[in-house]
Amino acid sequence: MFELLRLLSNLGFGVTFVPHNGAEMPPYSNELRELGVEVLSGGGDLASLLEQLAPALQVAILSRPGVAWPTYRSYERSARPRR
Repeated sequence: MFELLRLLSNLGFGVTFVPHNGAEMPPYSNELRELGVEVLSGGGDLASLLEQLAPALQVAILSRPGVAWPTYRSYERSARPRR
């Protein structure tokens, strides 16, 4: 995941990383920030945070599907733009 975020940032995309557990993970968080990746850690209400971010997102990449899919599947459908 680190290399994917690095690549996207190097290509000029605005990249935001939101850890599922909300944990700050030095040195990884610091390395991501040095690459220009916004790291939103600290816990809190993840659903509210994602709602706030959704209008600005063009793509969301979920890793660790065993964790991400059951947790965020319903949110992904509700945040998707209407066609």
